[in-house]
Amino acid sequence: MNSTSLSDLEDAPGSSSSVDRFLLEHGIRLSSNSVGDDKDSSFSIPQTTEHDAPLTLDDFSPALPSHLNSFSTHDDETSQIHQDAAYLRSLPREPVQSSPRAPSNATPHGHAREESSMGMAGSTTSTPSGRRHESSRTNSHMSEPRFGQSSVAPPSMDQDTPDNEWRPLNTLLAQHGFSPIELIPTSTGVIPKMDALFAVVHDLIVQLERRGQIIQDLVLDSDLHAKKHAKAETHLASHEMKITDVTEALERSQGEVQSLKTELMRATAKLESEQKAFKLQKSKLEQQLKISEHRVKAKEGLLERLQHKFQQVMDKEDVSKTRTREVFRTIQQRDPRKSSAADLKSLELIAMYETEREKMTAEIAQLRSQVQELCCDVRDKENVLLRQTGANGFTQRDAFVEKLEQARLEQEQSSRQLRHKEAIIQEKVNKIEIELRHSKDIIADLRDENANLILEVQSRPTIRDYKAIQRRVVLLERQLSDQKAAVQDAHTLEDLRKYMGTAELIHRDKVNAKLHLNRLTTLPKEACLDVIQDICRQLDLTDVTLIGPSVAKLISVVQAVPRMEKFIHGVCGCISQNGIVPLEIVTSTLTKWKNDLTHLAQLQSFTDKLHAILSRRSHDNVQDIQGPISHNRALHVVEELVAFETHFSHEREMYSLAITNVDKQPDVLIHKMIQHFRHLFGVKSMEGVFPKINEVFLFVNEMNNALASIKESLGLARTVSVAHALNELRTALQKMTDPKRPPLAPDTHESYVVTGKSDVVGVAAVRQQHVTLTKLKQVLGAQTIDELVPRATRLMELLSVSGQ
Repeated sequence: MNSTSLSDLEDAPGSSSSVDRFLLEHGIRLSSNSVGDDKDSSFSIPQTTEHDAPLTLDDFSPALPSHLNSFSTHDDETSQIHQDAAYLRSLPREPVQSSPRAPSNATPHGHAREESSMGMAGSTTSTPSGRRHESSRTNSHMSEPRFGQSSVAPPSMDQDTPDNEWRPLNTLLAQHGFSPIELIPTSTGVIPKMDALFAVVHDLIVQLERRGQIIQDLVLDSDLHAKKHAKAETHLASHEMKITDVTEALERSQGEVQSLKTELMRATAKLESEQKAFKLQKSKLEQQLKISEHRVKAKEGLLERLQHKFQQVMDKEDVSKTRTREVFRTIQQRDPRKSSAADLKSLELIAMYETEREKMTAEIAQLRSQVQELCCDVRDKENVLLRQTGANGFTQRDAFVEKLEQARLEQEQSSRQLRHKEAIIQEKVNKIEIELRHSKDIIADLRDENANLILEVQSRPTIRDYKAIQRRVVLLERQLSDQKAAVQDAHTLEDLRKYMGTAELIHRDKVNAKLHLNRLTTLPKEACLDVIQDICRQLDLTDVTLIGPSVAKLISVVQAVPRMEKFIHGVCGCISQNGIVPLEIVTSTLTKWKNDLTHLAQLQSFTDKLHAILSRRSHDNVQDIQGPISHNRALHVVEELVAFETHFSHEREMYSLAITNVDKQPDVLIHKMIQHFRHLFGVKSMEGVFPKINEVFLFVNEMNNALASIKESLGLARTVSVAHALNELRTALQKMTDPKRPPLAPDTHESYVVTGKSDVVGVAAVRQQHVTLTKLKQVLGAQTIDELVPRATRLMELLSVSGQ
């Protein structure tokens, strides 16, 4: 607040020094002019604008140093104004008293201040219409007479009256809610009433101070709110960033979860498809296994038949040899001697004659069969002639036979294709089996790894167990701290016994009564003290309460000593049988044994692998092995393999040396080859070597052509082996020479007429077989059908020799 108020001013209207001092203290300076000798002062506010320009409240605000000269009619400096204000402040202040000359209708000081305050508040909160209403009310109030007994009407606006200079100021004050300044007429004009002027100025200054205080409070509140707002915005920004990060992390987590779900579904679908594929492959493999088993059984049956046939051949040879010996014994009346060349020659002659006899018998039978065939041909020709003279049915039946032959060829071709497809399928099955084994190995490895991981997870504690252990540890730590605090607070044994359990105390009392320890209370204190000190020295203890636990530990150790001695004696006995072994050697010996055990496991695995490799040897080389392979047998087999390797390397070295010698001396090897050839084929001179070679070459070519013709006649493929072709040929010949075959009808002169389709097929088959046998006899040079089997056997042997 200002240092000067209305109570400090004088009540005389002419005391201008107090007014000037009051205004100067608040930064306002008014001009005063002296007119004439009557020394009446006329006060007027200097006009800073034109006469018609309206005044505002800013014109009455506390003047700044740069604006102070606008309130004065003189061009004084700012420093002079401050000096005057300081001088006015230094003057002694007199109390202001109410003037007796004030008019009766003047507004009191407090009432005027209240009206000005209310006016100011109304001006700041009222609407424009309210302000206009207040202005009109103020103007009407100003139009009333304010000078007591004076009834002079106010001059009109057109006349130049002295109060026209104060009317804009009163209007402006009324517009802003202040009471107008009352004017006092004088001889020279009008002067404002000091009390009213002081009240207006005081209200103005109070409102200005209040406005400044409000503005300052608003500025402080604005700064505080700005800081709070900035802080809130900072927190909001940080929270928004955190929310953004959390949202992004949540989205990433959701994406990862979704991707993991997708991968899980894909893996599950893949696993199901693989399981289905494996099941399908398993069913196919089982089916193929059954088919293979049937094939193996068929092969076994064929092998049994071949063995039976081979046995029959061997029996026939034995019978022929026995018959030859019997003939020799009949002729010579003795048994043939093995060392006698004459006997051997006689046996060969007898065998030759027996063979010729058999051949003649077979030839006679063949001639009979040929005669029968010729009769059949004659009957066929007669039938043909009869059919030609009859109708055209024969052409249709020949066409039917051709269709059957074509169907047979198509079936053979389809069978070849099926065999080829079967071979391809078998290769695919083998590949699938290999992949299946590989997949099973991978699955087994994954199962082992999964089992190891499951065991590892099961061995580790769960989160619940870990938390329970943590809670248990915290509880035990608290109990331990409580017991420590109790021990520290205890001063006597009775205090310590308070923390013992009831069961423990009862057990303690029972043991004391059993051992009669209660009588120890009669012992002197010095003896007990010596005993306890001795025990503490022996046990190296500083606390008497630790004697019991220490003795209990010693008792448990002493009880375990016999078992420990027994264990030590057992270990020492295992290590050495000679006697006591120092304990220092036991650890090193056990460590050495442990290392040996690791080597033993390696050796065991090596032995198993070696036995597995040896068990895969061919049965021709392993004839005496029954059951698992022993170590001695494995060692023997390894020695045989080493010997075979040595022999093989020696032979390879010999062949390499032979190649070297051939390169150096080719004539020697050629001479040896020629001599070997002459020895094999019985060539007596060098001139017969080349003819014999040509003969062998021609014979081999004829045999190859014969085999090709046999395969073609029997309807076999060209890739069929020689043994299979000969077996098929032997089967066909046996069917032809089977004694159970129904005999042919006796030759009659009656004509045989073909009447049915079955007769046509049978005739065609007989004709085909006859043509095949005729070709075989021509190729092999046989006179009869019985000579075909021996010649074919000899051909097979020669082909096998030539193949080697």
